[in-house]
Amino acid sequence: MEYIAHEVAEKLGITVPTLHYYEKAGLLPSIKRNSVGNRIYTEENIEWLYMIVLMREVGVPIREIRSYIQLLLKGPETIPERYQLVTQYKQSVEEKMKAMQTSLKWLGAKVNFYQEMMDTGENKPCRTFLEESELFRLKQAEEQK
Repeated sequence: MEYIAHEVAEKLGITVPTLHYYEKAGLLPSIKRNSVGNRIYTEENIEWLYMIVLMREVGVPIREIRSYIQLLLKGPETIPERYQLVTQYKQSVEEKMKAMQTSLKWLGAKVNFYQEMMDTGENKPCRTFLEESELFRLKQAEEQK
């Protein structure tokens, strides 16, 4: 099956200019054009794009995606290098997720703090951001023991 740019962009949740940028950046091998010059994308192109979109979402720079694609195109002898690259980004995502979990817990504590004040009508003094952060870190450390 073949698709035109706006169909692919919609399918992947990106813009058409982003799609064209990926092509100009050398991330999409073999994009064909129809008789009137419009880009035509195949299922294989969409698979490549899906991988590119996921890599961008986890913060992989374009130059490293390009390197990764070159490794893929070279074949199985590059598996160790691809493994190393993917492992590096997996660790990076895990670290970001851990930081996001901490932020989410802090926000949850703030929501509870304000909810309690609304429920009781009691106006508790707000601590400074630094005081609040330090108390939160101490509580987190206790929970991890």
